[in-house]
Formats: sequence, C-alpha cells, structure tokens
Amino acid sequence: CQVALDWGVNAIHPGYGFLSENEEFCGAVEAAGLVWLGPTAKTLHDFALKHVAREIAEKAGVPVLAGSGLMSCAEDAVAAADGIGYPVLLKATGGGGGRGIFICNSADEVLSQFSVSQKQGEQFFGNAGVFVEKFIEKAHHIEV
Repeated sequence: CQVALDWGVNAIHPGYGFLSENEEFCGAVEAAGLVWLGPTAKTLHDFALKHVAREIAEKAGVPVLAGSGLMSCAEDAVAAADGIGYPVLLKATGGGGGRGIFICNSADEVLSQFSVSQKQGEQFFGNAGVFVEKFIEKAHHIEV
C-alpha cells in the first residue's frame, strides 16, 4: 500500500489473481485510506471456504449441485456420496487451483482419496475440511 500512497494512487483494483481473494490485503488497502475496487473484506471472508459459499448460495435461493456439509470422516463421505450418486467430487473447502479436489466413481475411491484431500487442504490452504459434491462430467467452468 505504501507504493500506492507514494505515487498518489487513490484506489486499487486487485486484478484476478491471488490478491483479488485476499481479505487481509483488502483490509490493508482500506486501512491506508485507499478505495478497494473489489468485494468487501466480509464477502471475501464469507466466500473463502467453499462449503460456506454453498450455504450462502442455498440460503439466497441460488440453485447448487447436490452436496454435503463438511465431512468428519471418510465413512461419512461415503454415506453422503451414496446419497448424492456417483460420480462425486471430494473437495477441500479452502482449496483452489484443483488442489484437494478428486473425482470419485465409487465408495472405494472416496475412502482412498478422503485423507489425501484433507492433507492437501491442510498443506496448501491451512484447512483440512472436506465436503462432497455431485460431479458433472461434461460441464464448463464459469466464474461470476
């Protein structure tokens, strides 16, 4: 932020990379008296965890794929996946860039990948939370 202040900048657009989703950076920009041209720090916080973002979307009436809350163990994830129907995704709640996400076509795959998803979530994002979501095989990823 000091560089922005030194150059007389009065607003910062975070772009589309890692800073665009960083609530601490947003807070630092605002604390420096600059205008943050992006989501609020609260929004960034609320949407940082995928399972929380799902809950917010559901409460707002936004259609979402069948999925679960956070799973405490692999056996619970299998039960959720059985109810949702295979294939499913195991998803690290704090994940991004494909880390901690695994396509599972069977209960055996959920059992074998659950701890891997947890470990990657913890290692890369500091959060071992994992949830289950229906996998759509022929889908296009669109960010809004």
